Formats: sequence, structure tokens, C-alpha cells
Amino acid sequence: MTLATVGDHVVVLGASMAGLLAARVLTDSYDHVTVGERDILPPDTAHRRGVPQDRHVHVLHARGRELLDELFPCFTEQMVQAGAVIGDSLGIFRWQLSGRQLRQVDIGLPALGGDAARHAAHRVPTRAARVFSAGCEGH
Repeated sequence: MTLATVGDHVVVLGASMAGLLAARVLTDSYDHVTVGERDILPPDTAHRRGVPQDRHVHVLHARGRELLDELFPCFTEQMVQAGAVIGDSLGIFRWQLSGRQLRQVDIGLPALGGDAARHAAHRVPTRAARVFSAGCEGH
């Protein structure tokens, strides 16, 4: 679906996942989208001062991954190349709740995650925002 252009230029404050996703969606309605960020974005997987949760393991469930693949072609492929793993969200990841480890069993809920997932999940849209029209071959 192609949307009509709403305006020439829009500014998004913050290059968090929410900011990058908002910027991507706004590219459908604005000629130019500028993302402003307080932190200097690291070129690769370095930790960011303004993102304290970036040292935690992250998991992206199936529907979120599908939506990100629609917005950023080859998202899943690039995540796996960066070290993320695909598997059952409870079967391949170890979860702890209030200091107790949950039993690892397959529950039929596919997910994408691991130690590299937060960094890769942020890096893929950041790269795509820089060169949005390059397609899968451009990553």
C-alpha cells in the first residue's frame, strides 16, 4: 500500500528501536526523515551509555520478527549472520524468574534471540536507515 506524501521533512528524536521503527514508517509519508540521537551510535556492537538494558539477552518473538522483516527486508537473515539464533523461545533459551530457572521445554513459540540479538536488532535498522533503498544485497 502506497501512502500519500504528508510533508517534505520530519524529525524523530531518539535512535532507539522505537525511534528507528517510527522513522522507517514515516519514510512512507515524508520525503526526508531525520533521526536525532544524543549518543554517538557505535559502528558495530559496542554498548551505549544511554541504553542500560543493552547488556541483557534479548528475544524477539515470531510476530515481531515478521513485522521487522516487512519493514527491513532481510532483517532475520542479517540477525542470524550477526550471531542471533532462531528457536523455541523457552526451549533454547534459559530463563530465570525471581532467581529461579524455568524448565527448558519447547512450547511452540519461535523466537529470535541471544546475546547478540539486542545489538544486531538495533544495528540492522540503523544500517537500513542510512541506506534504505539498497535492498538485501546492500547490507
